[in-house]
Amino acid sequence: MKPGSCVLEGMRNTAAYLDPMDATCCTGNTLDWYMVSGGLAIGAETNVIKDTQIYAHYPVQLKIGGALSEDLGNRIRRPNVFTGMTKKEAKNYEFPEGDFTTKAGTLNENWNRWNEESELYLCHKEDKRER
Repeated sequence: MKPGSCVLEGMRNTAAYLDPMDATCCTGNTLDWYMVSGGLAIGAETNVIKDTQIYAHYPVQLKIGGALSEDLGNRIRRPNVFTGMTKKEAKNYEFPEGDFTTKAGTLNENWNRWNEESELYLCHKEDKRER
């Protein structure tokens, strides 16, 4: 099959067929060709790698040039530069301790006290004075 004999039904965009223009097989035949978007074909090029230990079929490389937005699409944005703390920096960082108080008592007493204070806090946030 040659590039011109391939028809893709329902394809709405233009496509370009890239032929390596060089034999991709030891018999002299061209077995590989590529189909790319019409906009990407402008800077595209192929390269047949014949200096390899593969005998029958040579590897073919397709190189698509252009800006990142042309390669990946206009809707994909580059991620923002990382401005946070690296893992190595975080290991050596002294995190400040928050305000806390320790009250004497058993585990159940502390748990009950914490529950009551938490419920009062939530009620206050919801402007409810009663429980």
